Amino acid sequence: MKKRLRAITPILLLLYLTSPGWAQDLIPFTSFESPDYSLGNLNGQNGWTSQNLNQNSEITVSNATSNIGSQSIYILDDDSTNSPKAWKEVAGGNALSGTFNFSVSESQATTSRDYWSVLFCSSGTNSPNFKLALINATTLAIYGGTSGYTLLDTANTSTGANPYSALSWNSFSVVFDESSNEVAVYMNGGVIPILTSSDTATNWALGRYLFTAGWSSSTDIGVFFDEATSNTATQIAFSNFEAPGHTLGNLDGQDNWTTQSINQNSKIEVSAYESNSGVWSMYVFDDDTTNSPKAWKEPTGSNVTSGKFQFAIGEDQNTAGRDYWSVLFCDTGSNAPNFKLGLTNATTLALYGGTSGYTLLDSTNTNTGSNAYNPLFWNSFRIVFNENSNEIAVYMNEGIIPILTSTDAATDWSIGRYLFTTGWSSATDVGAYFDASNVGAQSPEWETTEKLRYAPPTLIEPTTWSPPTNSWTTVQFDDDEDVIVQISPTQLRTGNLGVFGGRRVRIIGGDLGKTYLAAREQTKTLYLEGLKADHSITLPTINGVPVELNATRGPGHTEIDGIQVQGETQGSDTNVYVQNCSIKGIHGTSKAHAAAVSLTSVECTAIPSSTHINVRITTSIPITLPAGNNHLIVAATTKPELQGTYEITVASTTTGTVFNCTKVNFWHQNPAGLSVGDIGTGGYLWQFDSSIPDLHPDSFQTMAEGMYNYAYFYRVTMGSNLQCFIGRNTANTKGMRGLEMTRVNMSTNNIWPQDYASQSLHLGDSDQSLPLPVDPAVKWGSDGFAVSLDRVYLKQRDGRKLDEAVHPAKNHTRDGVAAGAILATDELSVSWPAMMQITGVVSESASTNGYPEEPGYTNRDYADLSGAHAPGLNYTSPGYSSDAIQSLSLNEVTGTPSLTGTINISNGASIGTLVTRLDVDFTGNGHIVELSLTDSSGQFELDPNNKRNVVTKTSLANGTYQVTATAMQSGNNANQITRQFSINVQ
Repeated sequence: MKKRLRAITPILLLLYLTSPGWAQDLIPFTSFESPDYSLGNLNGQNGWTSQNLNQNSEITVSNATSNIGSQSIYILDDDSTNSPKAWKEVAGGNALSGTFNFSVSESQATTSRDYWSVLFCSSGTNSPNFKLALINATTLAIYGGTSGYTLLDTANTSTGANPYSALSWNSFSVVFDESSNEVAVYMNGGVIPILTSSDTATNWALGRYLFTAGWSSSTDIGVFFDEATSNTATQIAFSNFEAPGHTLGNLDGQDNWTTQSINQNSKIEVSAYESNSGVWSMYVFDDDTTNSPKAWKEPTGSNVTSGKFQFAIGEDQNTAGRDYWSVLFCDTGSNAPNFKLGLTNATTLALYGGTSGYTLLDSTNTNTGSNAYNPLFWNSFRIVFNENSNEIAVYMNEGIIPILTSTDAATDWSIGRYLFTTGWSSATDVGAYFDASNVGAQSPEWETTEKLRYAPPTLIEPTTWSPPTNSWTTVQFDDDEDVIVQISPTQLRTGNLGVFGGRRVRIIGGDLGKTYLAAREQTKTLYLEGLKADHSITLPTINGVPVELNATRGPGHTEIDGIQVQGETQGSDTNVYVQNCSIKGIHGTSKAHAAAVSLTSVECTAIPSSTHINVRITTSIPITLPAGNNHLIVAATTKPELQGTYEITVASTTTGTVFNCTKVNFWHQNPAGLSVGDIGTGGYLWQFDSSIPDLHPDSFQTMAEGMYNYAYFYRVTMGSNLQCFIGRNTANTKGMRGLEMTRVNMSTNNIWPQDYASQSLHLGDSDQSLPLPVDPAVKWGSDGFAVSLDRVYLKQRDGRKLDEAVHPAKNHTRDGVAAGAILATDELSVSWPAMMQITGVVSESASTNGYPEEPGYTNRDYADLSGAHAPGLNYTSPGYSSDAIQSLSLNEVTGTPSLTGTINISNGASIGTLVTRLDVDFTGNGHIVELSLTDSSGQFELDPNNKRNVVTKTSLANGTYQVTATAMQSGNNANQITRQFSINVQ
């Protein structure tokens, strides 16, 4: 099964407030407090307009009563011919989905019940699209249809766990979605909506909200409106199964999970075979004829009596039939359910409860709702429950209206333990994947702002290195040394840069120009942000084509990688982060070539087939072809249809200026409009030269020398006429163990020479065997190579399909098993067979510039941030998503030698002798930790050039001395810890 759910879009999904369904964009309706509002006439205050204030009617800001704060708006209808109205436009125009919260209280000063309405209109009009109203003393109603006044649903005012009360404040939440034609109205914190509709004739859009009281002929009707009371439910944690909290394989014992009944061929494991959130999930497989496998966890250690729980489930596509599953909600310490949700047969989802936990309370057809259950995709569920009101509502796949509900008083609606299982006692070959649900949760800042997804690593007293800009420069750092590499913010680099070793290494900002960055042997983290490289700068342009005139590896050539990352030769747990980087203009050929030779002409002499062209090439000076098969690249002539790679075979060494060659178009048909006799003049010829070692330039490469753990890419743009990205796991000794790409756009550039022998995106290694039979546990190398792709776009060469522009490409096999790219029916994306552990797709960019297709990015690169946030010179980071910046917890100051006990040192030690090297145990990303030392004897200090090292400051006198090391968060003196230790001089 592939990860094929709806694409995530950059829509801000706000936290659950008063509506327990999937959260929608919150339509602001704020309180009416001072100083934003003044008592008296509402008209003209903060965008409000009022109308029909005739006779004794009024619309005012009042302090007579309020739901929140001390002020509200008061609407009094005391006009026998009209109803007073107050409205405000929604910022940004018509919202096609959202949540609108408000509260209402009838006036105690009037003599009868006070009827009211809220109209939801399009921008600029008071004609309702839909309307919510109290229409008589016992009835709440919702209207819609083509007129906005067709009755769609009604509810008794005593409906729900917390009924409507005329003289108290009542909170309402109206959740609507035009795309699914749904609305749900919640009242007073109820779990189950009191009003619903899925009317397709209604325009479920909101651009103006309008409040009114009474009706045209009514008098003495008064109503207060105010901000709604927030009703945030407890979110019961069900996190994803990602590293570092989890490892692939048996789940039992990981992150407080317990498994049971893993008999015969059953299994419960962390799997890279499929995922909904991240790259891993939990796989529960029942292949035991006597038991069902079970996995449970107690998230809080106590029973929660009111809250919400979300998860996602995907059935296993490799089993023979449908995969039935259940989630049991139990008390702590027990597997006996209080209530249970399950897929009980191919067409039925069911909810159970009662005193036993197994009484059927509600069921629904799997095709129910606007976003029905689909066994081929991931399905997201949200369960909202409340023991006090004896209510539950189950929502599925972003639906606004619950698919299952119950108000059973006999059920214990509480959760202390959740338990996942598949099949039944005698079932076999039943499997399902479970994972965190991303739907309805608050979107992280990186989804909707320019803030970045990953924060830099926290560094302990880092070394700052500013390399010279104009020469090939390398430096070797210690394995436990944290480093900031400060590339010049104002000068373009002209020398290649090598950063070797180091523990946690940050490189933020700088323009590499035509040079490359080589980073290797980091032991913990390599973090790259805000880097720019463009290897096309200074290339001459001939007939509209940029060309590299120098030979491969020749003087002045720019055919080199953009960024090359190599791990440690013994392998490591180092993670690599690449964010907001633009690495473009990379160019070269799959085989080394000689320097360019000017052409006199190239003439089409024959077109033997739709994929073959014969030409006569005439060079300006003689060239020599060795005996055998030769390849010549032609480009930048006045006839671009004739550019490409040509073959010629000669029996012996041949020198001349005229050569008859054949072009084989492996990837596409001959150019349209080409005719025999067409001639291109000018341009260049490049000859493959086997005497020169091949050089394979890529925008980002990791495939040789050493191994690291995961690579995380966010907002990265790559352009190359060879490969934009190449990443492998070769026998778990070279390359990387996993890859996660989010918002990455790649494109093939038009720099020559180039050939068609490489894929723009290269994943994995073709020489890895895949044992049969195929099984989800089978991995690339010995530790797997899981890949997650989210909004990854590629502009391939003209005429080349996506499944040819990636690796593994179409028709690729391993041990006879299909492993190659699968082209979608519309040919706009590719995916891979499930056994490849590649979740997500690569989509085609329709832009000639290789821009993404994601809304908001169709005219710019993902790495094209605004102003000073653009990668390169004078770079300023846009900052980091709040979910990425983790608060710094300083746990312990440590040292080598250990600070436990006494550190001995000779009284003859010279000044500057190392006593101990300090370190700090911590959790949290995005910080700098500073160290200081307090020594009343004055004999010891931190080395000014390496503040991790405690060294001798003066000649030493015998004795035992107490010194104190302090670790403090940079910029936050309040966050610090100390460690006292003893130094014995003898």
